[in-house]
Amino acid sequence: MEPKDVVRRFLEHGRRDGEWDMAVIDECFDLRYWSHTWQGDLARTGGRQGRFFGAFEFLERVSSDLVAEGDLVVYRSTIRLRHVGEVFGVAPTGREVTAEHVEMWRVTDGRIVEHWGGLGAGAQLHRALTTGG
Repeated sequence: MEPKDVVRRFLEHGRRDGEWDMAVIDECFDLRYWSHTWQGDLARTGGRQGRFFGAFEFLERVSSDLVAEGDLVVYRSTIRLRHVGEVFGVAPTGREVTAEHVEMWRVTDGRIVEHWGGLGAGAQLHRALTTGG
């Protein structure tokens, strides 16, 4: 599978209804995987992302782009979410928020081995939840 296809498979099928699809995760990620953003391997990254995304109900993907060059794949998206659980020390507000973020993965031999990015959305969401805007 081409790098872009591996990342697309993960993005479209790796997480459904708030739960990780471990068959897709096992298919798409290498045991050597490391997230430079989340500072951890797959288990650490999955746990941290699960807690973070568990605080939001997905409403809509407003836009997205998936671009590949060699073994690097970049994903840019704008999504709308509803704040339904505690995150950043902020109790659920029920607010609808929009987040923009960019992530990049390196794919080797058909599996994701590295990840960067995505935390800009965290700062953006924190502001929206604490200031209402």
